[in-house]
Amino acid sequence: MPAAKGRATRSRELVIDASILQASGGQAATHPLSKHCRDFLSTVLKVCHVAVLTHELSEDRKVHVSNFARRWRVSMEARKKIHRIPHAGSELLASTIENVISGPGRRQKASDDFHLIEAALVTDGIIASVDEEGQGNLLLGD
Repeated sequence: MPAAKGRATRSRELVIDASILQASGGQAATHPLSKHCRDFLSTVLKVCHVAVLTHELSEDRKVHVSNFARRWRVSMEARKKIHRIPHAGSELLASTIENVISGPGRRQKASDDFHLIEAALVTDGIIASVDEEGQGNLLLGD
């Protein structure tokens, strides 16, 4: 729900998955996913929210980004809207997910996204992603 007129929105720390950065298209993009990702990133740039960056997220973003996302990140850096956090690793989280998610294939795919969960746990708990397969791998049980 939008904030009431005249009231400021609380700034949120958003963990943004590489899937959004990869899917975002420039102004000429016509695919709905590309446009929605671009609009989301543009909104984050314009409003008070900040993007969370860990070493793992930084490495992920070096490879999996569009040209639009590269320019977006430069703009975010210039506005000091990138919140860098140290390694947010949680052995308890890793062992819990290891024990709860069934199947070695799903466990491996889910472990690829641990860094998103770990970063969210030490910030505002918000992960933005369009990776439906990755989300499905984090569902517990069969």
